[in-house]
Amino acid sequence: MYKQKFIRKLNAIRCFLIRTMQKKRNNKDFAYITIFHDYEGDYAGRGLKKISHKGVNTILDIEARYKIKATYNIVGKLMNEVPEVVSRILSDGHEIASHSYNHSIMTMLSKKEIISDIIHTKENFKSIGIELKGFRSPQSKWNFKQMSVLLNQGLYWSAEGDNANFPYIIKKKQNRYLVRMPVIIDDWSYQSMNITPDAMLQKLQKCVDEICKEKKYGAIGFHPWVQGKDNSRLIVFEEFIAGLSERKDVKILPFDFMYNYFLSCLNINYDDITT
Repeated sequence: MYKQKFIRKLNAIRCFLIRTMQKKRNNKDFAYITIFHDYEGDYAGRGLKKISHKGVNTILDIEARYKIKATYNIVGKLMNEVPEVVSRILSDGHEIASHSYNHSIMTMLSKKEIISDIIHTKENFKSIGIELKGFRSPQSKWNFKQMSVLLNQGLYWSAEGDNANFPYIIKKKQNRYLVRMPVIIDDWSYQSMNITPDAMLQKLQKCVDEICKEKKYGAIGFHPWVQGKDNSRLIVFEEFIAGLSERKDVKILPFDFMYNYFLSCLNINYDDITT
């Protein structure tokens, strides 16, 4: 436990130093938010398949109703078990990214095991005709060894807990870039603090207000199985999405769209880094 806290603190310091060496972006018009979902099914724990299925389908209904496009970080093995859900996510216009192959804690893996995880997941993505572009670590436990593997395996972005105000390049090699997408908040307080849906709504709305006031970026995450545990949580999720969709001072973009926008801010052409 103390070792993990120490690693997180060191990571935060190193990320801060990396950011200070990069050009700061000033934006006067809009804030930017990514809505994402860590879709885990039974890989988050036994007996969660049914409520996870309920949660993800209700979330998809809500996002379709309010025309919100999100990113779904899916456990690789789960993709084979729920092809109809994967198909719907894609047909609804959302992005799919990796949440590891079998919900492994990445900081516990060797470099060889991390590479194997990415390769297996890439094969699953290739089987449905899409490219694996991004990665979100289970429990947001990550290290720089993993970041190097992601870059070398051709991924574009990494979404983790981070207090940066805007995406930044966390790793680069020649003309390739791995961009960090800062995650500001998720719905884990339902589990860790047993907060009420109303309290969660207040936290989410306060977070959005801060992002919009400062005209910065932030990623906001949810877990379908956590949402599916209680209908009142899904009701609050819809209330949150409905309010967010009405705001004129924020743009809501999946991680891949935000990645392309970030590159454009640096005058980098996406085609130049993929050839």
